[in-house]
Amino acid sequence: MLFSANVLTYLNERSYGINNNYLPIVSAVCKSDSSDISHEFVSAIINYCVFEDSSELTNITQQFCEYCIIGNKTLDRLFSLFGLVFQPIKMVLFNDKNELFDVKRNFLILLNFFVKTGHFNDQMVEDERFIYNIFELLKFDELFVNTSVLLETLLDKRSDVIDITILPFLFDSLNKSYLHLGVFLSVMNYLIHTSSEDECVIEKNIHCFVEHGVIQKVISLLSLSTLDLAIIYLLQNGCIDEDDQLISSFNEHCQLEIETYPDIDIIFKDIQGTYAADIVSNILFVLSSIIDKLDDESQLITMKNIRIDDVVYGLYESIDVETLPPNYSGSSENVFHSLFSQFLRFVSVLSSKLLVGKKSGSEMINSMISDIGNDEIDHSFLIPLITSIEIIARGCNVKQREVIGTERGLIGILVSMIMDRSIEIKASHIIYDLLGVLIRRSSTNTLTLISNIQFPLETLFDKCSNYCVETSVFFRNLILNIIVDKIELGTEQKIKDITEASIRNAIPTFFKKTIEFINREGITSYTTCCMNTSIIILGIYSTNMQEIYQQWKNIKELEKEVEKVKVLFMKKYYNATRLKKLCDATATSKQLWESGLNTPVIED
Repeated sequence: MLFSANVLTYLNERSYGINNNYLPIVSAVCKSDSSDISHEFVSAIINYCVFEDSSELTNITQQFCEYCIIGNKTLDRLFSLFGLVFQPIKMVLFNDKNELFDVKRNFLILLNFFVKTGHFNDQMVEDERFIYNIFELLKFDELFVNTSVLLETLLDKRSDVIDITILPFLFDSLNKSYLHLGVFLSVMNYLIHTSSEDECVIEKNIHCFVEHGVIQKVISLLSLSTLDLAIIYLLQNGCIDEDDQLISSFNEHCQLEIETYPDIDIIFKDIQGTYAADIVSNILFVLSSIIDKLDDESQLITMKNIRIDDVVYGLYESIDVETLPPNYSGSSENVFHSLFSQFLRFVSVLSSKLLVGKKSGSEMINSMISDIGNDEIDHSFLIPLITSIEIIARGCNVKQREVIGTERGLIGILVSMIMDRSIEIKASHIIYDLLGVLIRRSSTNTLTLISNIQFPLETLFDKCSNYCVETSVFFRNLILNIIVDKIELGTEQKIKDITEASIRNAIPTFFKKTIEFINREGITSYTTCCMNTSIIILGIYSTNMQEIYQQWKNIKELEKEVEKVKVLFMKKYYNATRLKKLCDATATSKQLWESGLNTPVIED
């Protein structure tokens, strides 16, 4: 008690009165056992705060932090320690003085330990003022890494997103150092991506990052060497300190490597490659989360001078799918599988205008097509690659799709795959979808498709009827091309006539199975295309319904089932805006859909 009493006397003599700022730490000393290290620790803080004597605090801090972290983890001990030191630590940590960085780093490590226990969320995780004060520590280069680590732990436990628009200094801190930017990526994840409903805050944060040129700087990190990316990983995960020789090496080479942008030469092998893959995955996750929130126009403006087409091509070549571990899945925890997933996510959110028609961007697609046709590639990578090309192709014009489908030979590869009986039907769904996208309104790609089919068209269309959900987009686009739009197939009129006859013969069976399936299974994201195709068929045959009703023996049953599908369609596309989006996505007219909805069912 003697020490705390002396402090109170000192404060009174200096006319401070009993200063409210110091009451928590004076109280902490009173509560602590004078023979305990915690008493020495809090006393050292008082010596620093009141008498400006930091010698004791410098000497005891690391020892005390180790005592807290290494000791037993009983709840009584944790709560006792936290209650004793939390307020005193905050007084030193947030004093905004350019000093005692070793002490403050230890405090950040200790606070990170307390957060991870999960017992002090109210005092730290849910206290925005506390979190904003932690952000303020990013102003100090000496505290940046430990502060980032603590922020990642804090934000991981929060359900709400922190608004960074009130932290203008943050962007100055990020622009100072590529090393610090790389470490901060894990914090950025929680500022631009969340499962909560804070979309407004996320949009504001993303706007801030875009406005301050963070996208360009983050993309530049991809030009770092394998070693330097690995160094970021080691620093971020506490494997090395900032005074390590590796950090000096990073600082020496970093600027020279950044100047090689957009060249990418990362080797994802061995231990360095493993660490580099983790950081690159993080880079891609951050970029994808930001870019996904930008419309095409905003992407084109933001990426104007970034040469993203060169970047994605160089990165895809570095990933080298042929050398990746086999048995890929989106949920795999393998670091190289995660890298592949994040790359595909990244290129899938980029506007097709940034990738197709540009030399290097097209080269990335060419490489993907080459890998899809490569027998040496593990089959687990094929469907993800096909899905990514489909997403890109949806944003392309007809000429660009013809380059992908016919000139680069993708349609021939895909047709060979659907002829391969070893391909699972669920996988063939994606293949048929891409074929459907490639042929829409393209006479060149449609002719290429038909020319590559090595068996009677009736066999293909029987398969479409048997798997009406999986083949719905493909079959619908063939119907639209041949019957509705009547596209020209060059001089191959005979081929067109045979194709149209085969399609018309297949439609009644396909229509019946589609209607029955929808009534049985309902509408999901998986069956919506099926529903849309059935309405298109109704629209096409509005003046000759008997042609598609021939499969039904009971017309009343037919009427009931068709009306159900119409109701489901109108529930999904309940206003003009939604219907317009459907028309744009399928390259169809509003009149065709309305005709399908208004077509009466034949009565007995």
